[in-house]
Amino acid sequence: MDKKQIINEIAKKHHLILDENDPIFAIITANEIMFDDYIKQLEKAQIKIKADLESYKQSLISDIQEEYKKYHQVLQELKLNQVTNLKSNQLQNEKNIDFNKKNIFTAFIIAQIIFLLIGLIIGILL
Repeated sequence: MDKKQIINEIAKKHHLILDENDPIFAIITANEIMFDDYIKQLEKAQIKIKADLESYKQSLISDIQEEYKKYHQVLQELKLNQVTNLKSNQLQNEKNIDFNKKNIFTAFIIAQIIFLLIGLIIGILL
């Protein structure tokens, strides 16, 4: 807002007549300087926050990828164990059926966790 607009607004609201050399404009200038400095500080803080969030996101993605590899390896081991147990223990069919149900349930839970982690990665990246 320029000085003439300020003078007109003050005249309307307070019925005071100011001229362009009134000391009140020094206060307005001081306020502008302080607000400009404050805005610069906010912009710096915003840049730092964005960088921190990006760093956190990358760390989180790395952690999720690591966990995914672990769960993938566990799933492969469970799959291998299931095949081996089915071939070697055909005489203990009822015990194997119960064992396989537990492994399938465990694999299902692990698969759900993996899908959840993948969803988190996608959510963070978006």
